[in-house]
Amino acid sequence: MAKLYQKLQLLTGYDDWPKAIITEQMFNEPVYEIRRKEKRIRVWYYMLVPVNKLADLKANRQKSMIDIKNFGRMIEYFNNRDEIKQMSGSAIESPKIFQKWIAEHYNSFATIDETISLTYINDDIRICAIQRAIPQQEIGVKFRYFVHQQFYYIKLTDDLPSNLAHRAGLKSYDRIMSFNGINIENDTLDQFLNRIDTERHLPIQILVCSPVTYEHYKSNKKFFHYDLPIIQCLTSIYATLSNKHASNFHTSTSEVYVVNTIFWAVLWENISIISTVS
Repeated sequence: MAKLYQKLQLLTGYDDWPKAIITEQMFNEPVYEIRRKEKRIRVWYYMLVPVNKLADLKANRQKSMIDIKNFGRMIEYFNNRDEIKQMSGSAIESPKIFQKWIAEHYNSFATIDETISLTYINDDIRICAIQRAIPQQEIGVKFRYFVHQQFYYIKLTDDLPSNLAHRAGLKSYDRIMSFNGINIENDTLDQFLNRIDTERHLPIQILVCSPVTYEHYKSNKKFFHYDLPIIQCLTSIYATLSNKHASNFHTSTSEVYVVNTIFWAVLWENISIISTVS
């Protein structure tokens, strides 16, 4: 067991700033910053910690000595002198330049949890369709981006039966290939979020797959497209309207209340869904 504080480096200036990644993030390893005292010295360091070891790390992080190998991997990088350094230092918190660099190159969230099997058996590819009652309605998901492997994925805000995304067949950690018929795998994060925001009045149709299916296709250089014979086209989910109340515009429930609003019913030819448009 090595004393971690002996490995910490003092940051002296531009030459020590990070230039390139050495430690690459796996999809089951969120980045984790530790701040604590070691021999009365304030230290900080960044680690990649598998999701199944996060609880153990949190329980042991205040101990004076820990063996990093038991919990995860210390992040290493090339500095501006092309030297290999560890992402660590002696201070109350990491410098802003390091915080920004970590945010740009690593994810704070895992893109999978320990309950999901990564043993490939068969394809799990789905087309999930949702029709909001009004454009402001939330569908019950958060869209996230995994920087290192450059893919988008879904995290459900809850698994309640009323959650529109849950009802439509979307699952937490589903990988996203297409949004409303457009492949988004090469979109920047700003492009993808803008696409979602500007098409709020349209029905939502998302082509997704499970994490293990995604890994199988990418490792075998196979491509996702709408003509794959194994795609499951799930039943479209429609939010309902009521004119009783004016509350709950921003909701993930199946029902939204509006007052004295006239809507047009529009049949969209490209995805055969009826949309309500004010």
